[in-house]
Amino acid sequence: MLGYKIKNIKQYPRLNQLFKYYKIQPPKILISPNKTLNARSLFFQKKYIQINQGLLQELKKEEIFAVILHEIGHSKTKTLSLLLTITTLIYTTIIVTSIYILITNIPNPTTTSITITTITATRIILPKIITKISQNIELKCDKYAATTLGTNKNWLISALKKIQKNTKPKTDPGTTTIYYILFHPYTTHPPIQKRINKIKQT
Repeated sequence: MLGYKIKNIKQYPRLNQLFKYYKIQPPKILISPNKTLNARSLFFQKKYIQINQGLLQELKKEEIFAVILHEIGHSKTKTLSLLLTITTLIYTTIIVTSIYILITNIPNPTTTSITITTITATRIILPKIITKISQNIELKCDKYAATTLGTNKNWLISALKKIQKNTKPKTDPGTTTIYYILFHPYTTHPPIQKRINKIKQT
């Protein structure tokens, strides 16, 4: 991938030191040229954690370590992640199929009425379930990181505060996009303050 670099934790002495101290097997790091403060676990390759260049530039090594622990936490939530994937696929399939049935059966008022009801109910209920599962996953990942860090869980809190401070509000993509139609206004991550409060309680 253009601009991406694979790094070994040993290339970052402080991070390497922290992984050894906490006795955790370090992942390989995939550095993205993106300047936003973000990181992610790669669903298709658990040995790698993607970290944006912006995160490396703005956060202290201890905060980066805390963020990496959060991403490692995703490998501890396999059941929820599978449930999220299945629910999202079911939701998308129902919506797409219903729209197809609606378009092809416009002359049939009974079918049209049932299909519209199905779309409406699905559009209201399933995204809420998807959001609940997704946000629960993020909170569990925070808990894993905070529990691992113990008395140093403030590293995760300070990282989240910096991410919040440096993250620009998302631009409204417009009400005609597929994402907006299917998922607006649901979000995958809980509010930062809620996450911080949960971390403090850990």
